Amino acid sequence: DAFVAKTEEAKPKIINLNWIKYAAAAVILIVAGVFAINKMGTTSTEACEFATTYGQYQTIELGDGTQVEMAPNTKLIVSASYGKESRNVELKGQANFTVTRNENCPFNVKTGDVTTTVLGTVFEVRYDNKRPLQVAVHSGKVKVANASSQVIITKDQSAVVENGKVNMASTFSFDNWNGVRTELVYTNASLKQIQADVLAATGKTLQIPTDKMEETFTGKFDSSTDVETICKVLTEAFGFTVLAI
Repeated sequence: DAFVAKTEEAKPKIINLNWIKYAAAAVILIVAGVFAINKMGTTSTEACEFATTYGQYQTIELGDGTQVEMAPNTKLIVSASYGKESRNVELKGQANFTVTRNENCPFNVKTGDVTTTVLGTVFEVRYDNKRPLQVAVHSGKVKVANASSQVIITKDQSAVVENGKVNMASTFSFDNWNGVRTELVYTNASLKQIQADVLAATGKTLQIPTDKMEETFTGKFDSSTDVETICKVLTEAFGFTVLAI
């Protein structure tokens, strides 16, 4: 049976950047109930940095209309020359990108030594050191490449980077893909995956017996940050105590 856990939803912050001010000033933005914007200068050599901490979600609109939905514990650096001769960003964590199409200026997401390139599409990048680097496409076409390998992926496909090589995922579904939304939705998802998702969102580890990790769960948690409710629901569903540390 499916479980639905309802709690008061943590609402993401939405930031709309004025392009002229944005191109002229570097910004560090940290969400903590309220957000602070600090201008670091007015020279074109400075970049803009945005960050979320555990339990925080944020949506940013860049100067060309591209939207970035940031998951918890994520950092995004936007190059100082963004929108001029290039559209380059760096990501640590997880984010969903809805990219405004510009065939003359590709959009590039750098994650370590891997670069994801698009002209205009909707895709997500996950790069959090807890799981393999992964790119998933909602619509359009995306190139994922490093110095030694590359793949082209399209709608409902995914690329995974393991052992330094970029490969197309043999199987992929958005059914159990979570991160940039405050809710967690699962269809026959393993407890191992739920544990990883909660760790990425909150920094807390669900204590689950090793021999139970592959047991599956179908249900929905309205708030990924309400770890107490998640533990209670899983305890009720499986008959063993689930705690978080």
